[in-house]
Amino acid sequence: MIQVFLDPHPKFNHRFFGADYGERYHLDPEYRSAELLRISREQKERYHNYLGVVMPDFEDTGTLPPLGIQPLDFFNIALGAAPTYSAEEMVWTTAKPFEHIESVRDVAELPEIDWSSSPICNDMIRQFEELKKLYPHRRPCSFQNIEFQRGDAAPDKATLVIHSPYTTAFRLTGEKLFELMMCEEETAQALFEYIFRQYENMFKYVCARYNWEPDGVHFGDCAATMLSPSLFEKFNAAFYDRTGQKYGRVALHSCGPSAHLLDKFTLIRNLDYLQIGMGSDFARLRQLFPDRHILAFHSPSLIRSGSAEENAAALRETASTLGVNSTVFLSSVDPDTPADTLNALLENASAINKGVKA
Repeated sequence: MIQVFLDPHPKFNHRFFGADYGERYHLDPEYRSAELLRISREQKERYHNYLGVVMPDFEDTGTLPPLGIQPLDFFNIALGAAPTYSAEEMVWTTAKPFEHIESVRDVAELPEIDWSSSPICNDMIRQFEELKKLYPHRRPCSFQNIEFQRGDAAPDKATLVIHSPYTTAFRLTGEKLFELMMCEEETAQALFEYIFRQYENMFKYVCARYNWEPDGVHFGDCAATMLSPSLFEKFNAAFYDRTGQKYGRVALHSCGPSAHLLDKFTLIRNLDYLQIGMGSDFARLRQLFPDRHILAFHSPSLIRSGSAEENAAALRETASTLGVNSTVFLSSVDPDTPADTLNALLENASAINKGVKA
């Protein structure tokens, strides 16, 4: 089975559905839950002619509302960064606490985060406890950096969902990271190990608190597209492979064009599923991973600047190439997307969801 979902950018929801992603949205779980349901219902009403394009909300799945912000921003706030709120964007951070790193000694002097006393972690726990009171007897779907299997199977098995150590380091260091990777390999490796240790310690702390069983790691490697195959193999694939051996399974998210990295993905043992961006040669990807679930991201830039015909043809080709056991996200749809382009995408998405060729 293949399914296509609409995945709007927050700015899209802000303009067309009145979403306000400011401070209250992030700190008041009751308000956020009500907003998530309102936006979902309005999307379903607006797009009712397009079968299955609106993603299920937490009422559809019977779970607690989702909880969490982007992993690397959560990590950065835990290190002391100030959060930035906006009505039309999810919270983000701009601080670069690793831009001074030049040596292994500099990495060794970085603080180990005490998650039991971390304000941002404790606030997530507060919000989680409030959600449990609002929706008693429901199982969680997510808790900051942690997600759970859908369906009734193994509801207490938790997957660590993070930005990869490399992508986190890139955002919190800047382009200097590439110099470290090419000229100070030991320092770069030490920084990646430090970053993963902080994420992992948070995972262990929260899982122990709620008696959840750690079950795999999902690496969001949004900046992987900037790496050469050799650098990806040395720093990323090798790290994911070791993690897969430790946790039993890993998943990989590489939302940029990744055609040059596909063969290196095969070096990661216990790779459970993949989330890959357009421009990645989906035919080759399916050939390399015939039995894996693949989530493909339809290009946001193509949605913004391509014609309706180009977008519809690209979507049909992606769906046909990946076939069953795959999902396609119409990714980060911009509010300025031409109406004819969005309608063409939704019409074709609906036809694909019905199993009919558009």
